[in-house]
Order: sequence, then C-alpha cells, then structure tokens
Amino acid sequence: MHVTVCICTRNRGDSIAMALRSILVANYADFDVVIVDQSSSDETAEAVRRVAGDDPRVTYIRSDTVGSGVAHNISMANARGPIVSFTDDDCEVCPDRMRLFARYFANNPDVGLIFGAVYAGPHDAGAGFVPDYPVPRFRRVTSPWLKWRERGIGANMAFRKEVLERVGSFDEVLGPGAPLHACLDGDMTYRVLKAGYSVLNVPDAYVVHHGFRAWGEGQKMMRRVGLGVGAAYMKHLRLGDPAVLPTLVVEAARCISWKRLFLLRWRHLGLARFYGYLKGMVQSYHYPIDPQHRTYIPSPKLNDLRVCLVGKDKKTMPRRPDTHTRAPKVLLLTTTAEIGGTERIAVSLSREFTARGWRMHTVFPQQPGSAALLKWCHNQNVDAEANPVVLPVTVPHSFRNMLALRRFVRRNNPDVINIHYGSSFISLKDIIAIRLAGRYRCVATVNHPAGDDIRKRIMTNVAARLCHGIVVISHATQERLLAAGVPQDKIHLIPCGSPVPRHIPTRAEARARLNIPASAFVISSLARLTPSKGIAALIEAARRLPDPESQIIVVIAGDGPERATLENLASARLNGRARFLGRVPDTADVYSAADIFVLASAMEGFGLVVRHPSF
Repeated sequence: MHVTVCICTRNRGDSIAMALRSILVANYADFDVVIVDQSSSDETAEAVRRVAGDDPRVTYIRSDTVGSGVAHNISMANARGPIVSFTDDDCEVCPDRMRLFARYFANNPDVGLIFGAVYAGPHDAGAGFVPDYPVPRFRRVTSPWLKWRERGIGANMAFRKEVLERVGSFDEVLGPGAPLHACLDGDMTYRVLKAGYSVLNVPDAYVVHHGFRAWGEGQKMMRRVGLGVGAAYMKHLRLGDPAVLPTLVVEAARCISWKRLFLLRWRHLGLARFYGYLKGMVQSYHYPIDPQHRTYIPSPKLNDLRVCLVGKDKKTMPRRPDTHTRAPKVLLLTTTAEIGGTERIAVSLSREFTARGWRMHTVFPQQPGSAALLKWCHNQNVDAEANPVVLPVTVPHSFRNMLALRRFVRRNNPDVINIHYGSSFISLKDIIAIRLAGRYRCVATVNHPAGDDIRKRIMTNVAARLCHGIVVISHATQERLLAAGVPQDKIHLIPCGSPVPRHIPTRAEARARLNIPASAFVISSLARLTPSKGIAALIEAARRLPDPESQIIVVIAGDGPERATLENLASARLNGRARFLGRVPDTADVYSAADIFVLASAMEGFGLVVRHPSF
C-alpha cells in the first residue's frame, strides 16, 4: 500500500534535512515524499536539494502562502498514495513508521485516522521543553462524543486519502501561521469521527521531536494553543452539534493546573491558556462557517493583500474556495486624495480584487484634486468615489463626522473595511466609527514611517488594538508602530512589489525617446514631487559635482505640488541640465537611460524603487 509522507515547512532549513534523511532510509519501499515550503528564503530549498538530489520519490513545492492549514491542503492535493501521513520538519521518524501505518490501515478498515507516538528528543529540561505525545498502549476512539479522549498531535498522523476527500480540506483559519494559531489536528480529528470513522492511537509508529521551546515561550504558546482549541470546538457548537459539548467542557478544565490550585500555588495555574481558550470561543464569531465541510470561511485575508501588492500574475493567484455563496465585498477607504503612493496602492488593490471577482468600492476624501483622481481611477475600471465622510488625518474629526462615517459603513454593508493612512498615525475616531458600525473586519494599512507626536502615538496604540490587523509595507514603519506600543501580533509586514517589465529598452533606445544625448552622464530619480522626497537635495548634490564639459544631466520623473519650485531651483542651480518628465505611464525609459539612479527620500526605504533599475 503506497504511503505519501507530507512535510509542511517554513524557514527550517537547519532541521528539514534531518527529517528528510530519516524518511528516505525507511525500511519500506512503496512511498513518496511531498514537501511544501512556505519559507521566506532559499535555505530550506537548498537543504532539500542537498539531501534528496534527483530522487524521484521527493516532490518539492515552493509556495508563497502562509499557514499550516494551507500547506496541508497543498500537500494533500499532491499526494499519490491511498495513505497520507504527516510529520513536522523538526522530527525524526522511526524506520518502521510507514510499514506500520500501512499494516494498521489494512487490518482496520473502519479506521480513518491514526496517531503515532511523539517522543521528545534530547534537551535541557531546566531551560525549556519539547512538546510530545507518548502513547503507552493501543487506543481506539469511535465517537465524536468521546473526542476529549483523543489528544494526538499533527507531528505524527496518517489518514486514508479517501477519508480526507470525504471530510474535506483542512481548516485554513486554524493551525500555526493562521489567524487562530492552533488545533488544526484536533479539528480534523473531530470531523473524521463525525464522518463515522474511528481514530486509532499506536505506540510503535513513533517520531522523535526536536522542537525545543524555552520556558519563556511557554505562556505565549499556551495562550495561542488555548485560542485555537476554543475556536475549533466552538465552530462545531455554532453548527448546532451537541456531541462537541463534552470536549468543550473537558478542554476548558484542562487549561487549569488543578494540582497547583489545590496546593495554593498561584503561579502557573494555566490562566494564559484559559484566557486564550475563552478568547478563541469569542473570535469564532468573526468567521462564517461552511456547514457542509465544517470549516471556517476565511475573511478577506492579509495574505490576499500580499498577492495584490507583490504584483503576481492574475493567472497564478489563488482563488477563494467555491464554498462562499457570494463574492466578498471590501470597502477601501483612503485618508489622502492625491495621485501618490498611498492612492496607487489602494487603486492597485481595488483593481486586483475586482479582477478576482470581489466587490470593491474605493472612497477618497472630497478635496480639490479629487476630480483628477477619480478620472484616473475610472480609466483603470476602479469603482471609486470622493465622499466627505472620509476625512484626511490632518482634519479634526468631530463626533458628527464619526456618526456620518458609521452610517456610511452600515449603508455599504461590506465584509471588510481596509482603511489606508499615509503616515504611521491611525485615527482612533475613524476606527471607533467603523467598529461601531457592526461586526465588520477592520484592517488598517500604514504606508510611511512619519510622525513622532506623543499624543498621536497613544491614539495609534489604542486604535491598533481595535483593528483586526495592521498592514505595513516597510520595516521602518513596523518599527515605528512597535515603538508606539502597537502589539506585534497585530502588525503584518507586506512589502510592496511590481511585475517585471515586459520589455527592457536599451540605453540608446531610452535616451533617444527622452531626447538625451548618448554621451551624457545621466542621473535619474523617480518620485512624487513633495519636500519629503529629497529632490531639492539631489539637485544641490548634482550642482556640486565637477562637470567642466557640462555632460551631467539630471532626469526627474514624477509630478506633485513642488514641481514648479523644483524646476526654478534646477534652472538656477543646473543651468538647463535638468529634465522634468512629469508623470510617466512607463518608467522603463527613466531607469534604462540612467548611469546612476538616486533614491533621495530621507524617510522612505522603498526597495521596490531601487529594484526597478536592476531589471
């Protein structure tokens, strides 16, 4: 019986090699390995390549998704055998594991899921711990009413593939890397029992776990485990399933260290896990449920924003599951109304989500430049309006403004509100108005690390805690928010991106189109022409360069309120050796014509801008 071994990994290049070696030397011939790599670097891919080489049994899949549930579903879709087993990237499997799984499934046709023992590897018990799951004897659970007796963990489990196909995909909102952090395995166990299959625990098909955790990490880990457990089982109670009640009660009791309580040892009672458990039950209501497959329906997720911002080809974009009965609706609000970076990001998001079938509505503040902005949006088929209910952050917000924004949000009735700020200041009044409008998911996007006012930092801290998530596009902005006291788990770093140009002109072609002499030494820059972009400093620096033959030409692409001032400055300083191109639809010529590209902004570190010239 063919067995597929699945490993879902993220940034574990140091341990994946150990796990893969232990699988490849197994004393069972009929197997293959599927590795789903969600890493942010190539270290894991290189480790797999060193160990597996060209071994046809190993399938390596690189994925830019995040979350254990997503990775499990990818590996399940690529499994070849009728048995699909899972282990972690920091585990060593015993040589007989696959042979024993195949035998137990063959001898127990009613069993849909098997958990094996997980033993802790060598470690210093004084410094920390390794999660384990010893199985002293064979044990079978046959009813969802008795799920509380089953505590197997995902580091060592195996399914019949036909069972997974019947039960449905793993819940992508649960598990490590997902919004609800944990209990991916426990949720799937309950669903397997609910489908009428038995769950078997075996002591001999074991793995050795090397995932060491310091004691200082324990409280945070327990809180996350409690959150996932509470949310996972509350989902089934929301579906009207009384069989989950015993498990809900027992898991709540397991959160507390009753021995310490009776001995009046008030420290380490397990209150962190109990708090997480209650919080998970509440957070369950943030997500709708697909009753057919018993999975949460992800709200429009931060990972979807990543896809739009990095500019992936629409053909390769992951689509939402067909279980959603209607297209999600996103209300995208911006607190600026000029054709700058913030507006471009918002319009790009709106355009990409619309292309995926989502219902998007973009709203800008009503300002003198709004007409040109709306025309630009409509030319890109973006549904947009300028409305006085959305105010710039520089404009005082009255109670009447808050009520108007609340009414506007309720009237539009979106699934999610994504509000964009041009600096690292989040308006508390905006967020309160949105949250008072109803149970909509609220995500704030912060685009620039600007502003250090103590009052604004306090308001931003409070506002961030009312949001479901904060998206930032640079490490600098992330650090500024952390310094303001925003919780780290609220912040999601999603860097900007852009597709590679289809055609890269030669230097001669670009200079000919820009009417620049072929022999000139060209310094180019691309920016919105505002004081913060540093173009005046660039002009002054260019003036100081030795240029006896007047060969240096400064090419500046972009537009903005400072253009006239900068043109006058360049005329006085550079004597006609500056070219202002205005807003250009295709920036390839600006980069290709340059000998040197300059990013002069003192407040931004957009790697995207620097990346463009390397194309």
